[in-house]
Amino acid sequence: MMIRKERLPLIFAVLLMLLACWMLLAHAYAQNPAGQFGTQRAGNPIPLGSTPVSNSTTGTTTAIAATLPADTPGYRITYICGFFVSSIATAATAGNIAVTNILGGTLNFEEYTAAVATIPAVPVNVQFTPCLPATGPQTTIVVTTAAPGSGGVVTVAAWGYQY
Repeated sequence: MMIRKERLPLIFAVLLMLLACWMLLAHAYAQNPAGQFGTQRAGNPIPLGSTPVSNSTTGTTTAIAATLPADTPGYRITYICGFFVSSIATAATAGNIAVTNILGGTLNFEEYTAAVATIPAVPVNVQFTPCLPATGPQTTIVVTTAAPGSGGVVTVAAWGYQY
């Protein structure tokens, strides 16, 4: 079978497009292999090779904390990417949410505890972009809520990664 001379540019263009598509797919696969913890795709702040960490706690009348663990054996740094707090109690109160052991010092956020009989809970949902590092290796990051008080229920969750 013989290829006509006038079709060579079309065949060359098709082959060039196939090569370009193959190179793009190979590059994308190399950056995001199947089964690998952490990816660097849009919308995901966790770097390739990191380990995701999270913690959540519930409580009643006293302050509670969610702790992101320190790395073992301790050469990686823990990062916090966000947290969520929600609380209700017999009487409405306000208090402080503290995020401690992060580079640059403690961060404070206002927590409003809603009264059960009047309004629904007012959650605090904070995302850090970029994620914030701990002060160093083998350091936990702690998110501590305010005490909701009498008849209270409080929930806290924190998430991040170690890298």
